[in-house]
Amino acid sequence: MSSIPVNSLLLSLLLVVSVSLCFSYGSFTHGCSQIERDALLKFKHDLIDPSNLLASWADFLASSSSSTQYEDYLKLILSGKINPSLVSLKHLRYLDLRNNDFGGVQIPKFIGLMGSLEHLDLSDAGFAEVMNTLPSLVELHLSYCQLPRVPPVLHLNLSSLSILDLSSNYVDESAISMLNFPRWVSHLKTLLSLNLANNNFQGPIPNDLRNLTLLKELDLSINHFSSSIPEWLYDFNHLKLLNLRSNNLKGALSSAIGNMTSLSSLDLSLNHELEFEGGIPGSFKKLCNLRTLSLSNVKLNQDMADVLEVLSGCVSVEVESLDLAGCLLFGQLTNHLGKFRNLAYLGLRSNSISGPIPMALGELVTIRSLDLSDNRLNGTLPKSLGELTKLEELDISHNSFQGEVSEAHFANLKNLRNFSAAGNQLNLRVSPDWIPPQLVFIDLRSWNVGPQFPKWVRPLEHLSYLDISNSSISSTIPIWFHAQLLMPQDG
Repeated sequence: MSSIPVNSLLLSLLLVVSVSLCFSYGSFTHGCSQIERDALLKFKHDLIDPSNLLASWADFLASSSSSTQYEDYLKLILSGKINPSLVSLKHLRYLDLRNNDFGGVQIPKFIGLMGSLEHLDLSDAGFAEVMNTLPSLVELHLSYCQLPRVPPVLHLNLSSLSILDLSSNYVDESAISMLNFPRWVSHLKTLLSLNLANNNFQGPIPNDLRNLTLLKELDLSINHFSSSIPEWLYDFNHLKLLNLRSNNLKGALSSAIGNMTSLSSLDLSLNHELEFEGGIPGSFKKLCNLRTLSLSNVKLNQDMADVLEVLSGCVSVEVESLDLAGCLLFGQLTNHLGKFRNLAYLGLRSNSISGPIPMALGELVTIRSLDLSDNRLNGTLPKSLGELTKLEELDISHNSFQGEVSEAHFANLKNLRNFSAAGNQLNLRVSPDWIPPQLVFIDLRSWNVGPQFPKWVRPLEHLSYLDISNSSISSTIPIWFHAQLLMPQDG
């Protein structure tokens, strides 16, 4: 079972039943019909309710957001069986049974008779099979349902379905093959969102998906697809989100990706055999709606300046998250960085980028997380880093930076919480009464911080990790620091 707070089944069912059925045009004068009241009582009777949550609908709504302790959470999980009396709720449109435990039984066949349903969520509820005759259904969520091998569907009647989530349904990794791929999905031509992540699917990305041309979101991440990206996928010009992360995709990325002009989120990361022949295609310049681009651990093998030049057009104006970690990039950072005016995350770790940090880095005024670790960057740290007022996480560890770091570098970094800078030849030179940002994580291994134990540690009320080993400290550890270690930390 997951650790999502359990207000799902009851809150979703009660709100829809109470508001849609029990209220009469905003008044409570008539209440539910006798048939509907009987149906709800039968539904309640067949559930195992260890905390007696259903003793009163009102009591539940008042207490559903109480303790979040795991033991209390387990008591809030419902089990038992779903009574077919729910079929009597003729106007029920939204049924959410997620995050409960119905013991691996089959999904009740009578759910297929509930023709008014528009939204059905059975995620992580301990069910195992599914009906396909719900013509009014718009959303169907079946993640973590341990669905078995699904046979071909001959009479599919999900003609209104636009959102389908079948993620995380693998049963036995040793038995998974493309025979398990739900080929009936290809008949759902009204789909706008399809999530097949984390199912251990193997082989090529199936051509059965090529008919789903209205898709706006497609998530095939965390599988074992081992083909190249099929050419037909580049024609999906309605796609806003494409997630192919963590597969075994190989071959080159086609310049036809420039046809996917609606893309706002593209994740091709952790496909170690996927190669960009000649680097990032120039057609990336056409992807003017991109907000998130993740290519980490994809073999770009390209000069960093060339990458930034390709992305420095309209992409740089809109992109908010750019992850190019482990892409075999080399060369130096350039002033093209200054064009990424909306960037909140920049990940460039584990490349071979060399040279100093350009002053243009200080123009990334929206950035919250910056990772330049495990490169060959050198020179001194520019004081322009202190202009990144929204920065929360900074990792410059394992480079070749030298020189002094002063209070000026941190002057405006009021939001900085995590600072990793181990493995450089830097000297921290601040006044004894300096008050740093309220850091939570600090790694200054191999810096020159001494000879005195740093007093600036004392005001850090939320500090949870500190590494100042091999940092030329020769004084004794002060008593106040021992006391600080014993203080309970928030969270």
